Amino acid sequence: MAEGGPRWTRTTYLRGKVAVCRNVNDRAAFLYVRTIGSAVSIAIVLTVAACATSSTPSGRATIAAVRSTTPSTSPSVLNFRCRLPVVSEQKDAAGAYEAGFVAFPSGEFVRDLTAPPTPGYFDQAVSTWVPVGRRAVSPDGLHYATTTEGVVDKLSGTVQTPATLHVVAASSGSERVIPLTGLRPQPAATALSLEIVGFESDAVYGVESGQAGAGELYRIDLSTGSVIDLRGATRPEAVESGGFWFGGLDPNANLGAPPSDLERWDLTTGKTTLWFRQPAADVRFLGLDRTGSALVNVITTNPDGSPQSIEIWLVSAPGKQTQINASASADLGSGEAIGMIADEHGLWFGSQKGIFLYIAGAGLWKVSNFEGFPANGCS
Repeated sequence: MAEGGPRWTRTTYLRGKVAVCRNVNDRAAFLYVRTIGSAVSIAIVLTVAACATSSTPSGRATIAAVRSTTPSTSPSVLNFRCRLPVVSEQKDAAGAYEAGFVAFPSGEFVRDLTAPPTPGYFDQAVSTWVPVGRRAVSPDGLHYATTTEGVVDKLSGTVQTPATLHVVAASSGSERVIPLTGLRPQPAATALSLEIVGFESDAVYGVESGQAGAGELYRIDLSTGSVIDLRGATRPEAVESGGFWFGGLDPNANLGAPPSDLERWDLTTGKTTLWFRQPAADVRFLGLDRTGSALVNVITTNPDGSPQSIEIWLVSAPGKQTQINASASADLGSGEAIGMIADEHGLWFGSQKGIFLYIAGAGLWKVSNFEGFPANGCS
């Protein structure tokens, strides 16, 4: 699934409190309140007649699961109040991913059942969930992009049906469809697909993946609909702030080794710059902070393929990096960091052990037991 999309699910519930009614059209609100660490579960049914009306469809009540997700040792860095949109990785019994908000500093999680079954990002510009990751959302938050596959004849390699780009208005759902007639199918491909890796004000960037994770970067002009093949890459990652970030191979690496370099190709000048290298490791781009520094996930493995170490590095400039998860408070467990979001509070990360927050000068701290990823900044 694309970056920022659902990857895993959770639970830890509110103790002795009741959720604030939201998104209920003057109908019954059902709050399931459960206490973690106890065998006691209490089902509460409340009839609420004074809740504010929202965009929830008529006749549908919002079911809110309210839980406490505060870690056993609550860090003092949480000296602010906000709600962080989050999404779980695994589906619930109904086949939907769990999405909602963790409130800070209380740590209470409230599930938002107005979210679609596969939420990827909470679009704050229009206060709604969208089914894509943040890199497929326009800078102003008013549109997001999706694609549909094209069909390729395997024998001749010709495109029978072109893939299409859908630019969707986040508030209304209306869309503009752009045929991607400029895409070239990969060898022996039977389908033609494009993964969105960036949405700039004037263009959408997508990667057509081939064998072993390599891919071709395309630019789709939003004014003309023209499709331009820009370049290939060993492991394409993202287009952010005028650059194409991708995983590169150390020339001294063994055959078949994962990318151990992070490189940036400038979309204007065409210059490629090596930003980070960790020999014998799997290096993955997480995103940029508000100053333009790159965040990098570095994974080393044991001979059996299990993770040996997982590190997060902040790279302020090519060759200038600092590891930010070296302390015991920053233990991510056996899973890599996912879904990095930068806002005025710091850098939010998801992992299999919960939500982490990095604050310059204070370090990286686990701030929630919710096992998933942040779906936008905390506001």
